[in-house]
Amino acid sequence: MKIDPYAQPTREEERMVARAEADIKRRRAADAASLVDGRHYTEMIPLLDQYRTQKRDDDALALLARIFPAIEAQARILEDSPAPGYYERAAIIYRRKKDYAAEVAILERYATLCPPGFVHEGFATRLDKARKLLSGQK
Repeated sequence: MKIDPYAQPTREEERMVARAEADIKRRRAADAASLVDGRHYTEMIPLLDQYRTQKRDDDALALLARIFPAIEAQARILEDSPAPGYYERAAIIYRRKKDYAAEVAILERYATLCPPGFVHEGFATRLDKARKLLSGQK
C-alpha cells in the first residue's frame, strides 16, 4: 500500500489526534496538580518512611495533610480514585494514637473520593472497625 504524503487526514484520524492531544493536556495538568513543595507527592515516600522509623507521627500527619490535596486534585483531573496508601498511613497513625474520630474521618474522606464500588475492601473493613472503636470510646 502506498501512502500519499499530501493526503488530507480523515475525520477519524483528526478525532484520534484531538483525543491524544486532549489526553496529553489532561496528564500534564494532573502532573502539575500532584506537586507538593515543587516535587511529585510520590517523592515524599522516603520522608514518610523516615518519620515512621523515627516515630515522628505528628510530622508524618502534617506532611500527609499537605499531600492529600495534591493526590485528590490529580485523581479529579484523571477521573480516577486517589492513591490509597497515603490515606492508609494516616489511618494507621490515628489508630496508634487512639484517635478513632480522625481515623474514621480520613477513611471516609478517601471513600467519598472513590467512584461507587471502587473502595478497596481493606478500607471498608478498617472503617467498620474504626467506627466500632469510636462508638466504644464514647
